[in-house]
Amino acid sequence: MEGVPLGEKLNYGERRRPEFGPVWLDMTSKSLQSKGSSERQILTPSEYQTLWLLIRAQGNPISEQDILEFIHDDEDADIPLGNQVSVFLAHLRKKLHKQTDGAVTIDNMRGLGTYALTWSSPD
Repeated sequence: MEGVPLGEKLNYGERRRPEFGPVWLDMTSKSLQSKGSSERQILTPSEYQTLWLLIRAQGNPISEQDILEFIHDDEDADIPLGNQVSVFLAHLRKKLHKQTDGAVTIDNMRGLGTYALTWSSPD
């Protein structure tokens, strides 16, 4: 996967607030926050790792397989895709929508099995 080194796991010394548009991850509380809101959305470990990976990609597509390998931390494992990614992405989409009023979304590139963050700036 180009641009996002999967081998680099979550580096807590790097940036305290990985950001994309108006949202950021609080690496201490494992939550999603956004500019202009005091609310936060607590994330499950899978949601947190997936959102961290999508934020690192800065809008570039990430495959389902890459997401699973990143979460499970075993690139050589034969991980069944099933609907595992779809399920926690659905929950993550709801949390992003609630936190940003739909400004930040996770888009599915149909037929490619990839996902990317998008941001609709309120100009």
